[in-house]
Amino acid sequence: MAINNALYKNMSYDSSTDFDYVVYVASITNVLIVAADSPLHNVAELIAAAKRSPGKLSFASAGAGASTHMSAELFKIMAGVDLLHVPYKGSGPAMPDVITGRVSMMFENMPGAISHIRAGTLRALAVTGLRRTSALPEVPTMSESGVPGYESLSWSGIAVPAGTPRDVVARLNREINAILAAPDMRQKLADQGAEAVGGTPEAFAEHAKRERDKWSRVIRDANIAVN
Repeated sequence: MAINNALYKNMSYDSSTDFDYVVYVASITNVLIVAADSPLHNVAELIAAAKRSPGKLSFASAGAGASTHMSAELFKIMAGVDLLHVPYKGSGPAMPDVITGRVSMMFENMPGAISHIRAGTLRALAVTGLRRTSALPEVPTMSESGVPGYESLSWSGIAVPAGTPRDVVARLNREINAILAAPDMRQKLADQGAEAVGGTPEAFAEHAKRERDKWSRVIRDANIAVN
């Protein structure tokens, strides 16, 4: 929602003004995956291969403008490589082509990739957060892998229509923070590569603004247009 106004030409809402932000619920790292038998074993090899043959390596996404697409576009910009985008109608249809190597790679959300990684049908090259994830502690971050400062997270939070009474926002924030603080909830999220966040409405609003600004620049620089 936070970047939709930059992606789509005709939106019925403005995410910067039409909502009051309640609480940042969770962040989810994406993971750069290739087929288990891919000749690419790490990010450095991937970058080198992409620079040797610009436009030859391909990446799957769940569709134009999806987080799986945006993660790859940020990588292209920061690593200085040219990759061919192959959009699918969701991650489900894309996954078989990644597993078989029909496409070279994918930046997939952790929940959608982790079972395949653990089963050995996909190889994880890097996670897209600034820190490693407890779900796959052996997998390095993109920063560790030669792309300093790279971060691309999927995230979720609670927002309400602008003008919602402040006491309602405060009550929702308090109750949701209590749920997120529960050890069993934190563990359930961690098992899927997600991290419970929580915090104040103000902190969540600031986070949403930073994300809007960051991804609007990527959308502009990559010339992404979604009808």
